[in-house]
Amino acid sequence: MRERLDRLAWSRAAGPVVAALALLAFFVQALGWPLQRGRDLWDYLVYYQSFTDQETPFQLVMLMRSPVTALSLGLPLDLGGARLLEVVMALAYAGTIVVWAAVARRFSSLAAVVVVVILLANPVYALAFHEASSDFVAAILFALYGLAVVRAWEEPGLARYAWVGAAVAALALARPAYQALILGAVLPLLAPGATRERLLRTGAFLACAVLPLAGWAIHNGIRYGDTTVSRAGKYNIPFYTAFRAGEIDAGNGPASQELGRLIEREVLSLPPYRALHVELGTYLQTRSNFEASRLAALADHVDGVGSDYARLKRAALEVDDGLRIRGVSLGRALDESWELAAGNAGHENRLHEVTRPPAPDAIDVAGQQVPNPSVLGIPEHGESFGFVACAAVAIDDCILERPAERYDDTALAQRYREITRQVRAWDAEIGTGSPKAFVRDSLAGVIRRLPAPVWWAVVALVALLWRRPTGWPALVWLVLAAGGMLVVHAIGVGPDLFYALPVLPAWTVAAVCGLLGQSRQKAA
Repeated sequence: MRERLDRLAWSRAAGPVVAALALLAFFVQALGWPLQRGRDLWDYLVYYQSFTDQETPFQLVMLMRSPVTALSLGLPLDLGGARLLEVVMALAYAGTIVVWAAVARRFSSLAAVVVVVILLANPVYALAFHEASSDFVAAILFALYGLAVVRAWEEPGLARYAWVGAAVAALALARPAYQALILGAVLPLLAPGATRERLLRTGAFLACAVLPLAGWAIHNGIRYGDTTVSRAGKYNIPFYTAFRAGEIDAGNGPASQELGRLIEREVLSLPPYRALHVELGTYLQTRSNFEASRLAALADHVDGVGSDYARLKRAALEVDDGLRIRGVSLGRALDESWELAAGNAGHENRLHEVTRPPAPDAIDVAGQQVPNPSVLGIPEHGESFGFVACAAVAIDDCILERPAERYDDTALAQRYREITRQVRAWDAEIGTGSPKAFVRDSLAGVIRRLPAPVWWAVVALVALLWRRPTGWPALVWLVLAAGGMLVVHAIGVGPDLFYALPVLPAWTVAAVCGLLGQSRQKAA
């Protein structure tokens, strides 16, 4: 039986068969989950449209977002519309299943088969491939990263660790938080071999991981005035995390008082806030992404892009509550990391056919009325941030009717119209399907019955450390790397379960391989 399984798993037909099964699973899922807009899609499409512009009305989009995701989403839409994009996402889903099966196959043929069955039966992971966002791009790249790590540990060499570094660079250019995987430089240092060989492998890894990112940072500095891979980290940590937790308070210190005076002068004096007599303390408790984006745009306007949100950072560093490192609450980071690891994401319906009641003009915050971000449109100075600076659901509510009032340059105002017109047209194509209620409800029922992802990590670590199959350190690293990415996202953006989707298969694969992988003696 084992010999037959080995022949099947290592045959040339194995990959195409697994891909065909994955495509079939994708088609069934798509009946209940038609392709729809995912998180920040509009901004990635803005990025794609602005990619070759010498000057763009969306400077901050270009500095906040990343090129790999923008190209992965924009190019299919440009060439073949929403249908081609869905085909690309279906192929990406099938590709990830094949790649993770290839990872498991290096430990045992039985492990590869079990991994395929589990991943295809798990609709949570598939969610990433039915919403047009950065999740599916990160998922396929992280799968390739996992395969590169396992192969490099199995047969260490300069070229193989160079591929691991290149995978890290690609991930970071798809989603900047994955720059944390540069810590994987410890892998070639720990791998077997002479000291000189390990140092050379580490150099190959770092060269292929760091040089592309450094080159992209220089590119951003030349074109957009900020030498950075992405400004998102400077803004998110520690200010955004502290703001959404309601920790920013004018009484925290002089920098917080200075920020409070700026808010009173530039925000609370605006008609919607003045009409409701919104006080500073109430405003700082809104905790909304809209108001955080407004303050980021205001800081860029007042202090300049080169300030790197220093004003906001100083205020966040004055928060003195619990154990903190560089303004980040360790307690909150652990709690939110646990939320990411202990919960399964669910499908959210954002199809065009969904009808929603009109948004109220005001919402309640701490017993006080404040303007509802959903009806405020794009805040002043926030137009360069793109659609992320708007809280409305409908795309038309997030597009300036008279961009010439915000842009002094007539050419930029015209380019704004051209870009948003195209993004609006692409948005009209995505999310037009009609879900089959039976399939949708069945998928939701399966998700409700699935164990929390963290249990896969626990089983993986116990099995790997107990049985120690051949190549087990590489899988331990993948388990830790996946967990580390959950922590990074929890610190930077909070416990949004969709951010966890790209890395979760690493825990499943490691658990199965830990239990079913061959020991060195059996492999020999």
